[in-house]
Amino acid sequence: MCPTTTPRPADPAVAVPRPVARIRLLLLALAAIDAIALLLFLIRYFTQHAAFARWVADAPFYASLVKTNGISEAELYALYSTAAVHVVITALFLWLAHVITAPRPSRRIRVTVVLILSAAFNAVASLAPAAGPAQQAVMAVSLCLKLAALWLLWGNRQTATFFAPSRP
Repeated sequence: MCPTTTPRPADPAVAVPRPVARIRLLLLALAAIDAIALLLFLIRYFTQHAAFARWVADAPFYASLVKTNGISEAELYALYSTAAVHVVITALFLWLAHVITAPRPSRRIRVTVVLILSAAFNAVASLAPAAGPAQQAVMAVSLCLKLAALWLLWGNRQTATFFAPSRP
């Protein structure tokens, strides 16, 4: 690992403000919710496979894959790609919850980028009929938590002071 990417521990002398501690809790909750969403997706895949197969067959973004490789290959691709995205996002939330307490401006930007990208992913995924109502409810709760975290990151004076660049 190169020295510029190695995470440095937070300075114990710097007190973590309450909004940053709440952001950390929100990130941990989002990791848990994303893992639950993956579990619900897998349950729906294995219990209602015909509905999932219809969704893959009708989805425009899988059309070329269905034509070239067949429906079973497209289903597997949809399953693995969705699972991989959920695992990566869950891992990112866990990592960000670990490093958010360091007062560096780049941490706030990284959290913001991950929150926005995962919210966009949830918006696209929630439109899929294969998601099911339980998974859509989980995604709605997740979106509310992401908006709360974004508000705490950018709409709070204590957070802005905590993540402000330090002047030598």
